[in-house]
Amino acid sequence: MGSRADGETKGEGKDDIIRGNSLIDVSLGPNISLLLAISDLFKNITVLKNSKSELEAMEKWMKNHPAAVNFSHVSSKVSDLRVNSDGAQEIETQLRSAIKQVLPCDFTKENITDPVVLEKADCVVSAWMLGTLRTDQTSYMNNMKKLASMLKPGGRLVVFGSLNTGFIRVADAKCNTLSYDENTVRKALTDAGCCVQSIDVKKSMAPDHTIDNTHICCALAVKERDA
Repeated sequence: MGSRADGETKGEGKDDIIRGNSLIDVSLGPNISLLLAISDLFKNITVLKNSKSELEAMEKWMKNHPAAVNFSHVSSKVSDLRVNSDGAQEIETQLRSAIKQVLPCDFTKENITDPVVLEKADCVVSAWMLGTLRTDQTSYMNNMKKLASMLKPGGRLVVFGSLNTGFIRVADAKCNTLSYDENTVRKALTDAGCCVQSIDVKKSMAPDHTIDNTHICCALAVKERDA
């Protein structure tokens, strides 16, 4: 199941969809898999994390600390997929060079990086973050506006999420999350001043004991106006 907006070109590559100089990543956990995949497209990347443990994990990876999370399996796969790749290690080096700052964020604030004011970016990527903030749908809509507010006019917003989710398990803890559907995502993006280009929806393959959701989605939108 999925949807494609009118005018979207079938078979677009990632460099046709997201491009520019600056990118802000606002994703859940210390996972940098998405950034490794697009490390060749952006020269100025800002990573935002909403917990101390995530910030510490990110800083360890940036410093190539022995105790850092190992993403070599991801960089190796990215290297295999690229036509002219210098290898997995070079991809990680490229990403470390592109990441200019790692900052805390707080979605309870209007400017989530307060007191730091970031320059507007060409692209904002958010993976699995909004649904885990354990808010209601009104707050979900407002948080989407906060993501869009960090974009330049014409900038791209890419949002990954889990649909119809009841809970997510972290270690031994079972955490409730916001349950929302594709229509919620579409309305949130539109209300945030964005034109939805596509929302791809796929059946979730996650084990039932780790997350209670039916589908995952990837939404792509272009900022048209300030909300």
